[in-house]
Amino acid sequence: MVSRCAPTATFATYPRPSGEQDCQPTEEVLAEAKRKRAAGSERMRVLIIRIDHLGDLLLTTPLMRSLAKAGHTVEVLTRRANLPVIQHNHHVAARWALEELAPEFRGTGASSAAG
Repeated sequence: MVSRCAPTATFATYPRPSGEQDCQPTEEVLAEAKRKRAAGSERMRVLIIRIDHLGDLLLTTPLMRSLAKAGHTVEVLTRRANLPVIQHNHHVAARWALEELAPEFRGTGASSAAG
């Protein structure tokens, strides 16, 4: 029999029909993960950085909505010219313009091509 993991406090091995051992989380670990999810400790603060083109920012809006509906806090860093696109998006908790945070930054994108 081949075992992919040794039994520990967090993982246990279970026999498979093929004769191999399958490594699975123990019931205690699964119960702890379920408790954390129920308590909301799995929520994250997510920063989406789109400093390239307007269309790329638009294509990111479904991601913003999905993350917000899952309970995460969504924040966006983009170029000043692109801020109006997400200005009234209620799924976004905070918005920042790259030019205000790092005026010396010279990256790629429409705004850098003009300047």
